[in-house]
Amino acid sequence: MKYISLFSGIEAASMAFTPLGWKPVAFSEIEPFPCAVLNHYYPDVPNLGDITKVDWRKYRGHADLVCGGSPCQSFSIAGLHGGMLDERGNLALTYVRAVAAIRPKWIVYENVPGMFSAPGNPFGCILAGLSGASAPLVPGTKDGKWRSAGIVSGPGYGLAWRILNAEFFGVAQQRKRIFVVGYLGDWRRAAQVLFNSKMLRGDITAGGTEGQEVAGKSGIIIEANRRQNKNGIICMATGQGGAEIMEDKAPTLNCNHEAPIVCGNLPLVMAFKQRPGGDIIQFEKAYTISTTSNASAANTAKIQQGASVRRLTCTEVESAQGFPRNYTKIPYRGKTADMCPDSPRYKSIGNSWAVPCARWIGERIQAMEGIK
Repeated sequence: MKYISLFSGIEAASMAFTPLGWKPVAFSEIEPFPCAVLNHYYPDVPNLGDITKVDWRKYRGHADLVCGGSPCQSFSIAGLHGGMLDERGNLALTYVRAVAAIRPKWIVYENVPGMFSAPGNPFGCILAGLSGASAPLVPGTKDGKWRSAGIVSGPGYGLAWRILNAEFFGVAQQRKRIFVVGYLGDWRRAAQVLFNSKMLRGDITAGGTEGQEVAGKSGIIIEANRRQNKNGIICMATGQGGAEIMEDKAPTLNCNHEAPIVCGNLPLVMAFKQRPGGDIIQFEKAYTISTTSNASAANTAKIQQGASVRRLTCTEVESAQGFPRNYTKIPYRGKTADMCPDSPRYKSIGNSWAVPCARWIGERIQAMEGIK
């Protein structure tokens, strides 16, 4: 499998896919420190820089998969929440245009759950652009909110989306992210990557019974306009412009039933989150790793050491994201690796994917392709 990684960052995608034997064709990253990381580990892979200035048509036929996660700050609750009105949010549509030009067989897109509720309906815009619909898609639920998992069938890519939490994949942090998987012209193959195979064989009874408790708690049971399509999946015709959204009510939202993927021996840590008022809340796992290196910040993960509480070190944060320890400790701006500053390391790690989640998706795609 050959892939192109957009918004590459420090290349969690390559950390996930290289053990599978996949080969990167090109990266696209503009931030100085992540670019230095890419040059350090992947000197032979071209970094094309600004995604908006590349003629992606040149790469049609050169990649089996395009992956990426556009800047999440405009969609996150902690950020400006500017949605598609923010220039960073609009980079999500640049991803769509790059995919349309390259036209790979597979696509993988990642972003924060805040994308579901951000102004401008960015998630519906992304789904529409990738599926080939002529208008933004909208959730067909009574409350008008996107659910945690679903499927889209359209004239372009068939899509499946699902929220995955890194804590169920062997790393010591709570990190929920939306993952969208697409296959050119066939939603079934995309859905088989993310969802329970029993459901996709039409075994509605088994899947539905198995997931009643989860579905009830998560609130994703479809309440109106339900019907059963020929493939046995409960779905809703809520799309516009030639696409159809199918929101699954079975047990696929909780990945506890999946075999966990462990990147090495990553111990769970006793971590803390500090509220703005100063109260400290204890977690069994680190709170979601953020981009900040400010020890006093409210969302900085902390750990107990003896009688004191301290923030996580760079190497601990790397482990919590599934990277090897000291992965980001590189020569930078004329200084040796031992002199590498912490601030850009924290930021780049916090902006990255959790490697085990991406590897799990890669393994599922590889199984679909029949690659051993």
